[in-house]
Amino acid sequence: MSKSKGNVVYQTDISDTYGIDTARFFLMSVATPDKVIEWRDDGVEGSYRFLSRVYALSDKKLIAKIDTLTQSKMHRTIKGVTETIDTFEYNKTTIAITEFVNYLQTLEELPKEAFTTLLLLIAPFTPHLAEELWEKAGQKTFISLASWPSFDEKKIDAKAEFIEETITNLTLDMRKVLEFAKIEQPKTIKIIISASWKYDFYRLLKKEIEKTRDMKLILQAVMAKQEFKQYGEDIAKLLPLILKDNTKLPSVILSQKEELQNLQKVSERIKGIFKADIRIEAAEKSTEAKAKNASPSKPAIVVT
Repeated sequence: MSKSKGNVVYQTDISDTYGIDTARFFLMSVATPDKVIEWRDDGVEGSYRFLSRVYALSDKKLIAKIDTLTQSKMHRTIKGVTETIDTFEYNKTTIAITEFVNYLQTLEELPKEAFTTLLLLIAPFTPHLAEELWEKAGQKTFISLASWPSFDEKKIDAKAEFIEETITNLTLDMRKVLEFAKIEQPKTIKIIISASWKYDFYRLLKKEIEKTRDMKLILQAVMAKQEFKQYGEDIAKLLPLILKDNTKLPSVILSQKEELQNLQKVSERIKGIFKADIRIEAAEKSTEAKAKNASPSKPAIVVT
């Protein structure tokens, strides 16, 4: 950069327009140990919008109780932020913070512990905003004097987070199906969970993939199990697709019963979103042709 070329970014200009906290957070979001920082006006504006979302969280009702899922995400975020700061990977730090804020925005009431933890995590980079919201949250001391939060690995519940992620993805899939079918207001949404044998197959497949990615060896290991012989044709089609794209294999493999129970628990939430009758059934009991396409954590969806 050169003053004579007019491409110098003046700190006072940024501070006057967005506030110095925005500039700090943007610089952190593009900072990596091995790259030169590239200044982008749209990036600064994005950081400003993000910090505005953080401020908006302070308008939510703060509650004392913290649920298992929020607690898990909080400890995972503390872990991620702490570790990436230690390795100077500040861009990854902002990603972890952003994901946590995105989740907190979905809550109607905000656990105070989760909110104050968020403020502690952003305080080194946005001290003015953090201090203001810390006081607004009813804290009596300065945030600059507070201790850095510690994480507890035992409180990170991967299963609870996976279930919530699955439900979020299911909701997105429903919207895509409705858009594709050009149905603005469905009467019924049928959620068809996978046949029970696929859960056992996916669980075994996950173990075999850890040993080898040779499709022939994996297929031999799977078909050696008596319970899978009758599904040989389906397995032969599924296996190459999963080996080609690992995302088709869930990080956590529930049982059919667990998936059914989890969907039943949130059926009212889904009903409220789509204003439609929600029906949940297992592929074995379904008469829908799409039932055969259902896989663990990826139900088939039929709308009418």
